[in-house]
Amino acid sequence: MDVDVLFVGAGSASLASALHLKKLAVNTGMDISIAIIEKAREIGAHTLSGAIIDPRSLNELIPDHLEKNVPFEAEVTEENMYYLSSKGKFRFPYLPKSMSHHGCYVVS
Repeated sequence: MDVDVLFVGAGSASLASALHLKKLAVNTGMDISIAIIEKAREIGAHTLSGAIIDPRSLNELIPDHLEKNVPFEAEVTEENMYYLSSKGKFRFPYLPKSMSHHGCYVVS
């Protein structure tokens, strides 16, 4: 099979790149063939569970993603960090900014 562009692996980077490239091609009148090959039985089979996505890049790539029912589990509206032990838990009073996912989405 001959294609103009081949992406190996259907991870988020390949899928986003293929979508962006196809949009550029359509907008400039180019006719290119794009293929993505994946070793798993289905796309996402190797994705880690519990993933969080920051919607900023998705808003740029697919502005109407919410109307298209992208399979988000939930929006992050509350966050806490706990120290867990065999005797109980302790809630940390401060959540470092690097661990804050408020406004992001749980995707699996």
